[in-house]
Amino acid sequence: DRLPKHQHAKYMAWWRGLNRAAVMMQKLVRGFLARRKTRKLKYDPSAAKIQGMFRMVAAKHVAGAARSAARKAAERRAEVAAQQRRRREAARRRYAAARSIQALMRGVWGRRE
Repeated sequence: DRLPKHQHAKYMAWWRGLNRAAVMMQKLVRGFLARRKTRKLKYDPSAAKIQGMFRMVAAKHVAGAARSAARKAAERRAEVAAQQRRRREAARRRYAAARSIQALMRGVWGRRE
C-alpha cells in the first residue's frame, strides 16, 4: 500500500538522496582501494580518512537534499501566499463595488427627496 502522494514523494526523495550517497561511497572506496596499490604515503587509505571522506560526501548530499526540499517548501509557501493575496484582492474589489453601488443608490434616493 502506498503512502499519501506528498508523503510518498518525500520518502522517494529521501531514498534517492540515500542511494546517491551510497553510490558516492562506493566510488570513494573504489578510489581508495585503487590507491592502495600505489604504495605511496600520500594515498594512505586509513580508516579515519575514509570515514572523514564519507562524512563529507554524505553531509554534502544530505545538505543538497535538504536545500532542494527547503526550496520546494518555500516555492509552495509563496504559491499559497499568492493565492491568498489574489483571494483577498478579489474580496476587496467585490466589497468596494458593493459600497460604490450603495453610495450611488444613496445619491439617487437622496436627490429624490
